[in-house]
Amino acid sequence: MEKYLRLLNPKTTNFDAIGGGNFGALTREDVLLAISYARLSTAQDTLIKCLMGHFTIEEIERVSCTLISAYTLRDPEISINDHNGILAFKVAMLELFACSSNYKPTYRNRAALAGKSHMYVKRSLDHLIDDLKSQLKKDLEQAVKRISNQIRS
Repeated sequence: MEKYLRLLNPKTTNFDAIGGGNFGALTREDVLLAISYARLSTAQDTLIKCLMGHFTIEEIERVSCTLISAYTLRDPEISINDHNGILAFKVAMLELFACSSNYKPTYRNRAALAGKSHMYVKRSLDHLIDDLKSQLKKDLEQAVKRISNQIRS
C-alpha cells in the first residue's frame, strides 16, 4: 500500500524507477480509480484519507467523533458511547495516524494524548484503546486489500 500512496504524492515519486512490466507504469490516476472502485465503507474511506495524511491532528480528533457512530453500530459489546469511549477512540486514532514511527504507547504517552493522568489511562482507558486500535487496523487492512484487488484487476 505504501507504494500506491507514494504515487499519490508527486513530489516523492520517481516515475522512471517504477517498473511497469509489459503493461506500462502504474500511474496516479490508476491508483485513484482503484480507490474509487474499491467500494469502501464511509469509515474505511475516512481511515484511508487519514492514512494518506489528508487530516491534521485537530481534524483527526473531529473525524473520530463522527466515526464513533460507525463503530458503535457494528459492535454493541464495546461501550464507546460514554466519555471514556470517546476519549479512547480519539487516542486510538491519534496513535494510528498522527504519531511518529518511534512512538511507544506507554501510559504516560497516552495520557498526554488524552489530556488525563497516566493512572486514569492505566485504570480506565488502556484496554479500550488497544481494542479500538486493533479494530481500526482490521478495517484499514480490509480497505487496503480491496484497493489492492482493484489495482490487480
